[in-house]
Amino acid sequence: MTEDVEAERAYWDASAVGNGRGELFSVPGIDGWEAGIDACLAQIVPALTPALRKGGRILDLGCGPGRLTFPLAERFPDATIIGVDLSPKMIHTARNVAEEMGVPNTRFMIGNGRTLPRTLARLAGAFSVLTLQHLPAEAQEGYVRSIAAKLEPDGVVRLQFVMSEVDHFLSHGVRVTAVEGWCRDAGLAVTMVDFGNVDESWAWVTAGKP
Repeated sequence: MTEDVEAERAYWDASAVGNGRGELFSVPGIDGWEAGIDACLAQIVPALTPALRKGGRILDLGCGPGRLTFPLAERFPDATIIGVDLSPKMIHTARNVAEEMGVPNTRFMIGNGRTLPRTLARLAGAFSVLTLQHLPAEAQEGYVRSIAAKLEPDGVVRLQFVMSEVDHFLSHGVRVTAVEGWCRDAGLAVTMVDFGNVDESWAWVTAGKP
């Protein structure tokens, strides 16, 4: 594990308090936990609905304590939502919440901060929100490749990136042309790029696996 990943894990472990609300899901320009959740789900659900309704396995990359995992799992009980996060404490919190809430169609796995777990099953879809922007560009590209490798044919991804020149610890912007290139190189076909939804610096990329 690199020093960068160790520092990232230490930061997120230290942030894992209570049920993970508040600062762990603060959406720019939106006041309140529930409003932020709803705004992000509105960007995820339309692209993933076919896979969700078919009862597919859907990856939540950077799930934290299950901020989006649980509302999605409750809305689509036939699907299985699999959360992966670098922080063991976040995953511990998410598993406890799943037991307390009685949400049986969730799974949580600890990741290494750069690639998906080898034991992760094939996926019908994947999404990531408020996560990739905290990783260096090469790590963001690595996750695009890793997700593509796990996707089933006709699988779909909906990924949020930050478009900026910022590049320092836990804040890494990228260019959308770079993201589109990563997708193509990974064997994904980009079907939509949305700018400014939820926050003006955000881009949402939808891509599918032929």
